[in-house]
Amino acid sequence: MEPRTTVAPSADCCMLNDRSRFRNVAAMRARERVPWLGRSLALPARQEPRPPLHLRPLSSALCPPSSVLRPPPRPPVDAHHVGCYAGRVSGSPTLHIVLHQPEIPQNTGNISRTCVAIDAKLWLVRPLGFQLGEKQLRRAGLDYWKHLQWEVVDCWEDVLAGIPELRPWFFTKSAGQVYTTVSYRLGDTLIFGSETSGLPPHLLQLAPERNLRIPIGPHVRSLNLSNAVAVAAYEALRQTGFPISGLHPVHPVHPV
Repeated sequence: MEPRTTVAPSADCCMLNDRSRFRNVAAMRARERVPWLGRSLALPARQEPRPPLHLRPLSSALCPPSSVLRPPPRPPVDAHHVGCYAGRVSGSPTLHIVLHQPEIPQNTGNISRTCVAIDAKLWLVRPLGFQLGEKQLRRAGLDYWKHLQWEVVDCWEDVLAGIPELRPWFFTKSAGQVYTTVSYRLGDTLIFGSETSGLPPHLLQLAPERNLRIPIGPHVRSLNLSNAVAVAAYEALRQTGFPISGLHPVHPVHPV
């Protein structure tokens, strides 16, 4: 009978046995501390990913009809749009407010609201620094656009053609007359330049005696355009007795 030969385990095999023994002992001690670790946990079945919220179907009880969600239609606006909706449509406007090449849509939107408040007509002379459909312009004018009388023209000559009895007042900070020292009449035209450069010289030279300024202190270069329009327009209406539709007439007050 041949003697049995015993093969000594290698170092790698001893290392694997030690690791297995260590893992088994560690698992036993863990089960003693937390008994439920030894039980198999029934994992829930894998669910399909849900679609995004805006793609999930809504019931008719929770989802109102599309006519409720759809915003009200806005009046069409294009490159040659002329607006004349409510207000003093049957009669002439109290004033004509001309913005020569305005640049900031928020200012024009605020001025449009002022024009609705005083029954004035707004004129915009191209080029404009914005699109007529920009949200800033619409947001500043709120929901008053449907009541606004307004027109967009290509040049100053179109304004002359659109206002037959033109009585202009040109507002510039370089004028000598203050805006409260002249007499305004119903239907006068108040003309304002762009926010950065004001009125061009060729307009200021048409009638220098009709150039007006709004006094400001030395630390301010100019007033905001919408503020300047409101200040001048209400002074003109103050002198004419505020002939605004729906308001009780006020006795006209002329400058001394």
